[in-house]
Amino acid sequence: MKKIILALLFIAQTVLAHSAEHSWVRNFTSKEQTWEKNKFQNFPAESFGKYNWKKRTRHSCSPDAIPGELNCPILETLAESEKAQKIFNALALTELNGISKLDSYRLPIKMKVKKIFTNKIRSCIPAGTLVNENTDPALCCTGFINPVSSICQLPDFVDVSVYTNSNVSSAGHKLNRTLFDESGYIKNSLQVAQLACVYNMCASKTLAFGILISNLQIPGHERIDGSKINRFLEGDEMTDNRNGLLSLFNQGLKLNTHAYCVPSSMRNSSQEDVKIITCE
Repeated sequence: MKKIILALLFIAQTVLAHSAEHSWVRNFTSKEQTWEKNKFQNFPAESFGKYNWKKRTRHSCSPDAIPGELNCPILETLAESEKAQKIFNALALTELNGISKLDSYRLPIKMKVKKIFTNKIRSCIPAGTLVNENTDPALCCTGFINPVSSICQLPDFVDVSVYTNSNVSSAGHKLNRTLFDESGYIKNSLQVAQLACVYNMCASKTLAFGILISNLQIPGHERIDGSKINRFLEGDEMTDNRNGLLSLFNQGLKLNTHAYCVPSSMRNSSQEDVKIITCE
């Protein structure tokens, strides 16, 4: 397998003026305001299995069956499909839970939804800003200062698409409003990554897109090399975690339509399903 690296076409110079003036971020419900992956929703992978199979059929294929046949009723789903996009959009709204005007949505899976944000915002030092060594991390919009660079940044596996949502922070306030959807998300996740690189938002200088839908082994065909299909993760270690994708999903690399800060060590990943973006 080969690593996929997306080339960056940086956002126009009009967005490069980056000042702490008027920068703000929405408060979390918790007293501690550090941006970290555990602040957000947990999407149980096993809850997505129902989308991988024809209704009222077993969730496994006979070893000698061809996908789509009676003994292998599996469904292929592309991340770009209307079906997938509706699910991604609904789950993306749960990541904004607590913002009163966005609290109306229908859950596509069984999950425990936690309140993440409040309706209060605070002034702060924007991500990518170099600060003095004695600066309180709480003054950063991210609530975190990279101990190596002394820059306000986001740690690994934080959802940058949420951070740059126009209802969550002022991080993307210089972008044209047509680039945002009705819930405040930047529509194109590549533009989220570009913005993160321009403003040096991720401590690792490395991002990746979510992997909820990936090219995965077909359940029941575990011993057949190359027997794969594009589908949702469904929590099965044998078929979902052969290349560590399930583990990455559980760490926070969730929605295909979102961009996440990830460890710099992932630049050397050999996983073809993980699209890595480096900011250097």
